[in-house]
Amino acid sequence: MKILMVIGQFHPIVGGAERQCLKLSKALKAHGHSIKVLTVRNPRNTQKHEMIDGVEVERVWYPVIRAFGYRIGLGYLAPFFMWWRVYRIAQGYDVVHVHQCLWPAFAATLAAPLRNKPIVCKIGNSGERFDLEVLRRTHIYGQLAAWNVKRTITKFVWTSRAVYDDLVRNHVSEEKLVYIPNGVDPSNYNRRLSPIGRGEGLSAQAGEGNSLVRFIFTGTFTFKKNLILLLDAVNALPLSYRDKMKLILLGDGPDRAALTDAVKQYNLTDIVDIQGPVDDVGEYLKKSDVFVLPSSTEGLSNSALEAMAYGLPVILSNRGGNSDLVNGNGILIDPENSKTLCDAMQYMVDHLRERLEMGGRSRVIIDEHYAMEKIVRPYEELYGNCVSAHLS
Repeated sequence: MKILMVIGQFHPIVGGAERQCLKLSKALKAHGHSIKVLTVRNPRNTQKHEMIDGVEVERVWYPVIRAFGYRIGLGYLAPFFMWWRVYRIAQGYDVVHVHQCLWPAFAATLAAPLRNKPIVCKIGNSGERFDLEVLRRTHIYGQLAAWNVKRTITKFVWTSRAVYDDLVRNHVSEEKLVYIPNGVDPSNYNRRLSPIGRGEGLSAQAGEGNSLVRFIFTGTFTFKKNLILLLDAVNALPLSYRDKMKLILLGDGPDRAALTDAVKQYNLTDIVDIQGPVDDVGEYLKKSDVFVLPSSTEGLSNSALEAMAYGLPVILSNRGGNSDLVNGNGILIDPENSKTLCDAMQYMVDHLRERLEMGGRSRVIIDEHYAMEKIVRPYEELYGNCVSAHLS
């Protein structure tokens, strides 16, 4: 089967949606399917055609004006150029799969039906960042776009109960809804089991009670990730805990400068390390003890899944798909109350045995429910059903 993946941005821009698109594309290709990822050419110095981890990527050009030394992007024209490219090449594919129901989904719903191709759309976020709500309020054509995608898309993929509830609340027909969660390949995530050789005195599966406990966040530094609350919680910890823990923030984004300033303001430079983006997140997760994600809204966190695959217990906000991930392997906190996060971090520091048991449970949950091999088969079935229904 030939699948055209459509996504608003892609590598080298890397977020949860981009990582899932690449993981799924690689898994489908390993099963013998033909895959192309279609995205926009952003940054401008990226290649029009490229192979990334064996997956074909094509980037769609849109105009940029340079005047008086300034670069003026005409991003509002990107949907038109995406529509034209989908229209031109969709004839050679069986299914168009859009990642996130944002402007690329609108472009696809205007193009793919002209080629009589079914469209699968995977929702990225729930709550205040729910895809359809973002589509409505961020584009002048938002109301029209939301109406059209609900009418035209063949199947919506929901990854968590919160996403499902938002789709139903937005009057998307239940017969169009299919549950397939995000996935990871557990074989790629082998955590070191011995503290020997880690070189940083951190606790591990056989950790020591007096070792430092390393908390880690990986992801994009944006408002919805609620990282200021995380710094508030660390600042509120009793002084005795400052010698027992470290926090590493791994990633990049628009809030990085504000976070750096907050670390200095709270005098947390000895405890909090803002590393920025790295090539291999796994090397940091291997050396960590607890994953923290206090986001105010979430679909189904790719970062949390990867941390769980490494056998880390999790502290997650009780928002979106986070609640689906916690079952004996971590603690849910209120993202509007820093004390609940502060208490959860203290618990992880004080309870070594429970923390390690939670970490083991995390890996079991991944193996049983989120292994990519178990995710790719429902997608194959979904694509086949869409094609059959479309041809009948």
